[in-house]
Amino acid sequence: MTFNLRGYFWLENRLYTDTGAFRQFPLYNSATMFEERQEIFPIADMLKLITERIESIFAFKLTCKDIKFGHEEITHVYLREACRATLTHFVSWISTLPEKQQKIIEEIMVRLLESEIGSSLGIFVQGDQVFLEALKGYLLLLSQEEFAHLKDIWQIYFWPKHDLAGMATYLLTILRYGRVIYHILPVADWQNALKKGTYTPSSLVTEGFIHCSDIDQVLGSAKAYFAGEHDLFLVCIAMNRILPEVHYESPPSENAKGFPHIYGPLNLEAVVNVSSLLRDVQGDFVLPQYPQALMVRGDAA
Repeated sequence: MTFNLRGYFWLENRLYTDTGAFRQFPLYNSATMFEERQEIFPIADMLKLITERIESIFAFKLTCKDIKFGHEEITHVYLREACRATLTHFVSWISTLPEKQQKIIEEIMVRLLESEIGSSLGIFVQGDQVFLEALKGYLLLLSQEEFAHLKDIWQIYFWPKHDLAGMATYLLTILRYGRVIYHILPVADWQNALKKGTYTPSSLVTEGFIHCSDIDQVLGSAKAYFAGEHDLFLVCIAMNRILPEVHYESPPSENAKGFPHIYGPLNLEAVVNVSSLLRDVQGDFVLPQYPQALMVRGDAA
């Protein structure tokens, strides 16, 4: 039989071995993969049975050219389902969300993941506009610009780390509050802000603005300016609630996208989450994850 199903197993092996983070999944040698997975891979079994049944009845051999109009569809469906299974394995908390949020997070995360895996294998994935039109079925109107921002953050920051949970947490934050920026401060400074009803750090006097970061800049800022400090909070701020002006600016010596700066006292109603900024076992700062990163303001105080 020349209609070789090992290509589908090769796709699965590539999906789970391209990234170190996914190596918890069982790996298979391509030469013995089909034989080893008979019992737990019924789709491939059925494809094989269909092919063998037709060939035995009509006494001819099916080739890949004969299946050319179904091969791409089968591959794409398998790619999506393999990505969905990977997401479920590593970000199990998505299933605890309200149904609508669960579906939206799942669809966008699978889309991001299948685009990375598919492009690395030369598998056709539908364009962004088609995907965004499909999202309207969940009553989500996501613009090209908004989706481009999510893709940029994913490709620049989360995908290189293979951090599915981190991207899902950020995506849920965006869906609930719109675009957000972040600010690191000592716990005592946040407690003082709660008492005063507004946040006015010393940088407002010395520099005229409050230093903030996008999600992909947070850990770099923490390492650069808070390396020896403890008892820190990471404040998440909804940009559409900030009363002062916000400008993205870069230091004159740097050719970068710039950091968000708030030009005035921060109104506390713009703060949607306050989480402890913790370190891992190596002593490096780590971003808060769900559910801590989505707690309402003040829960960490």
